[in-house]
Amino acid sequence: MTSAHGQQPSYPPGFAPYPFPPAPRPPVSGVTAFIAAVLAGLGALWCLSGGVLGILDVAGLDALQADSRVETSVGIAGGLGPVLVLGILLNAVAGVLLGAGAVLLARRRVTGRRLVVGGSAVTLGGSLLSLGYVTAAPYGPLGAHGFALLGLILPIATLVSVLLPPTNAWLKARRAPDWSEN
Repeated sequence: MTSAHGQQPSYPPGFAPYPFPPAPRPPVSGVTAFIAAVLAGLGALWCLSGGVLGILDVAGLDALQADSRVETSVGIAGGLGPVLVLGILLNAVAGVLLGAGAVLLARRRVTGRRLVVGGSAVTLGGSLLSLGYVTAAPYGPLGAHGFALLGLILPIATLVSVLLPPTNAWLKARRAPDWSEN
């Protein structure tokens, strides 16, 4: 419908057409964030226990064997010492980052996501270092390659789950405080 002058009819001043309300958004699910927090917690336990076992190994107290000395083809003096110390440091840093990140992620803090990404990256670096060392060793314990490969699965799964868009949406959709419960 147009007016005599070819224009759309205007509404009286102060009255605007009633707009439709925006479509309601579906509730944001935190499943991927919870999975990421659990995986980060498991990774923190794995890294911290690996660091403690590494410290015991360097000290000459192997908790898993009766004869408590590091026996390899290279030996402590031949270059294994710095690799062990680097591995222990990487495990400790990754364990602290993953543990703090898991707690903050469960509390819906974006900082937790960053810490989990950093801890998973450090864990991946340490696992690749371990895999390279185990592959280069002329002999080693049976199944060492398998354990080194398993060390890659947990940080990759943690990285994938923490970097998924639903995790980010859940972190950003923090609940507003309910003041009516006072």
